Amino acid sequence: MKTRFSIITIFLMGLLLFGCGENLNLIIDETREICIMDQKKYWTEPLKDSIQNSGCIMLKPNSAEIIALSSWFKENQSNWRSNIASFAMPKYSFEYDHYKFRILEKVIVVNFTDEKGEPKQYTQDIDISNFNFLD
Repeated sequence: MKTRFSIITIFLMGLLLFGCGENLNLIIDETREICIMDQKKYWTEPLKDSIQNSGCIMLKPNSAEIIALSSWFKENQSNWRSNIASFAMPKYSFEYDHYKFRILEKVIVVNFTDEKGEPKQYTQDIDISNFNFLD
């Protein structure tokens, strides 16, 4: 009986710690231009006059890069985890509508305010090589 209780306790704690993944309907419109900030370039290169020279990677409408970004979000709408942790400087970041995205080496973070005005943060583990089109 004690063993069963221990197993159930460990299972419930695992659910509490890791939670169940949620679905986020994050759609990137391929016909819009997006500036993806390359944080390393932004913080290490001298400030320039033009946005293209300040760490911004411009994804043009209907370009292969924006289609790849849009496809990634279409294919990864499930298994997002609510997360309250703070994250270090991302490799890339961008804002889209009322969402803020940060792409780190092993996780992507999305922040937004829900329809009730509550701040939300969700994460999903990633393989950074899926974003090589930004290099």
